[in-house]
Amino acid sequence: MDDRRTRFFWNLSILLGIVILVWQTFSIVSIRNERQDYELSMKRELGADTELDSVINFLEARLEDRAMFSFTASENPLDLSRGIYLTDNAADLYRFRQQNIPRVSAVVYGSKPMVVVQLQGQNMQLAVGDTVAGERIIDITTEGMVTLKNGVRNHYNIAPATLSPEEINRIRKEKRRANEETY
Repeated sequence: MDDRRTRFFWNLSILLGIVILVWQTFSIVSIRNERQDYELSMKRELGADTELDSVINFLEARLEDRAMFSFTASENPLDLSRGIYLTDNAADLYRFRQQNIPRVSAVVYGSKPMVVVQLQGQNMQLAVGDTVAGERIIDITTEGMVTLKNGVRNHYNIAPATLSPEEINRIRKEKRRANEETY
């Protein structure tokens, strides 16, 4: 009887040992798999979406180009005569553009009167005593300015910037070509 009881406990102990050994083996295998998954995740590069990466690189390069862009106005951006076209007095405008004749585009009348004069595409703000195109300004009136050159008085009235429809179309085509070349 003693022998049967001892054998039972030994068999039970061996069986329990085998169960524990199998259970620990499975536990170690699952821990090993988790560790391998963790190592793989650490090796993975975050944000490895190549399409997104190329879009970001493109946008960063574009932003860098824009940051290096320098705006320079070759023409006066406040000159409304470049955007507002009237169809009268086209001959006067042509005369002002072709010859070295100052064009009074505005008069600022106040405590110190001034005139806005356009000469060869450049706008100037002038007062009495200033010189333009070799002529000294001696008077500014509400209608324009009076200059003196070699003892001869010249009257320049305010001349609106006007163009004929043909000139408007020609200028628009030139601007479109210039804009296409810029981009």
